[in-house]
Amino acid sequence: MIGFLTALKKNKQSIEYLNRSQIIYILLTGLYLLVNGIFYTRSYHEIHTLWTTAGDQDFGYLLFAISFFYGLTKTRHIATAKANLWFLPALLLLSITQYIGQIFDIKTFRLLVIIIGWPIFLGFILGKEYFYRLLLPTMLVIMAFPVWYLLIPLLQILTVKAVTICLSLINIPIFIQTYFIYIPNGIIHIAEGCSGLKYFQSAIAISIIMNLLHQNNWRKIIILGLCSAVLAIIANWIRVLILVLVGHYSGIDHPLMTDHDNLGWVIFATATLLPLFFIDRKLSAENYSEKQQANKALSADRVNPLAIIIACLCIALPALSIIKIPSI
Repeated sequence: MIGFLTALKKNKQSIEYLNRSQIIYILLTGLYLLVNGIFYTRSYHEIHTLWTTAGDQDFGYLLFAISFFYGLTKTRHIATAKANLWFLPALLLLSITQYIGQIFDIKTFRLLVIIIGWPIFLGFILGKEYFYRLLLPTMLVIMAFPVWYLLIPLLQILTVKAVTICLSLINIPIFIQTYFIYIPNGIIHIAEGCSGLKYFQSAIAISIIMNLLHQNNWRKIIILGLCSAVLAIIANWIRVLILVLVGHYSGIDHPLMTDHDNLGWVIFATATLLPLFFIDRKLSAENYSEKQQANKALSADRVNPLAIIIACLCIALPALSIIKIPSI
């Protein structure tokens, strides 16, 4: 925890004043959001609804603010800014994906393209260094997108199987039917909310923030991410197992059976966060990047206005392609 707070203090100090690299980052990020907002207002409205609906992805604005902040700190010491044409095919591919999402009204496509396009947009205009620095912040925002709903059935099945195995070890009579657990006192439904998706997303988001703080390499990023996912899934199994035991010994009318949100977060904190902080401490190496790059500043390379225009056109192309021109 002390190392976590120390890293946070260092990141705060790194933006006491903005250099040219950070100003360019802010301006181009603002331009990217503005162009998308003009052409895909509906998608923005859907994201806002997701991020302001209680019990949904209501931590989205917080994750977006954190990702923008770390993008600001990570672009501070970039030494060059030069357009990279290798990102143009990726921009065009995202444009095609956005077009398909608009035509067939595929919400997941439409929303994901907006956030995935952020590092690619800056990478095309400013170079691959910006792209690499924004990968983790982008992954953090993706944790608040509805694409993760696809995991709910899988997490439900895993929860049912894990709880079934645990109950069989202590000889509690049960009968399983899809997502329903039949016990002598009644029926317990492993609903979508019991899948543990919110714990899964929260744990991975926290692991990403830890990696942003310590600037770990990709091997450590993957290890910490996998550990966070596994710990979150196991914590949810423990929560559901406790509820089944409460229902078996105290009846399914017990107050904990209807209001167990606080129980879930307590288990999450003890079974997921504490081990995760320990693993993070073991994995995190000392960070020398700030000392090594402290005297570096953005070079005199000028931002290519043509690259900005092309990138904005790639974003707007799907919207312009589906506009029907009235016949004369």
